[in-house]
Amino acid sequence: MTKLGALGATVTIDDELGSGTAISNDVLSLTFNTPVGSFDVTGIDKSAMERLQGLQGFDISLTMAFNQGGAHTVFESVWSNAVDRTVVLQIGSQTLTVECKFSDYTITRGADGSLNATADGEVSNAVAHAWT
Repeated sequence: MTKLGALGATVTIDDELGSGTAISNDVLSLTFNTPVGSFDVTGIDKSAMERLQGLQGFDISLTMAFNQGGAHTVFESVWSNAVDRTVVLQIGSQTLTVECKFSDYTITRGADGSLNATADGEVSNAVAHAWT
């Protein structure tokens, strides 16, 4: 397996109408998590925890430069239209596709005059993510 950096990574997210929009040029940074739950099934005859794997999750947080013709067109309707949006992350030859609901879109004006935005989403369709 080849080690990769995130240079050249791509981010594509559906707008409210389901059209995939490449927003990589607007994304300054992103964090995504792929947690897996667990639950305790330890009997009283055990001396250590016994756990089973639970549900998989996914969440993403994006920090973007405000671009009214780019990423803003994807997220401007988050407050009024809670539709599932396909998120496609591509890093090298690896692609992760997951359906998310975005619950927050915040625009911030910095003291230096910069205008940035953040958006947060979580898996929404009960389908586990998978790298391809």
